[in-house]
Amino acid sequence: RDQMPRFPRFRNTFCKLAVQGLVEYAHVLLMDVDTIAVDSLDGLLLEGGRHLPRPAQTLAAVMDFHGGRWSTYNTGMLLWRTSAALVARLFSLLRNSTTRHQSDQTFLNGVYGKRSEAV
Repeated sequence: RDQMPRFPRFRNTFCKLAVQGLVEYAHVLLMDVDTIAVDSLDGLLLEGGRHLPRPAQTLAAVMDFHGGRWSTYNTGMLLWRTSAALVARLFSLLRNSTTRHQSDQTFLNGVYGKRSEAV
């Protein structure tokens, strides 16, 4: 409970951060309820590591088209490499007032922008 963010924006999207801590799984796929899969997800679910080939890659996500270009990734679908240490780092960054952003998407792009892979 002490990990829950104290600012309203993350109250409904906190699971997007917390699922990285599900270390009983090697990888976790999280999709927003308004995301529609139009093909099989077997490649992501059964071969998640293929999309995160380098150990430093923590996250794979769908690219977001913003400002007329593909620039950041969208948090509507996230494939996480799980890690107790990295989720603890996320929580500590959330407690630091200098890393509070407008949305989970802005926050995660700031934290993992260079260590993510487009799916």
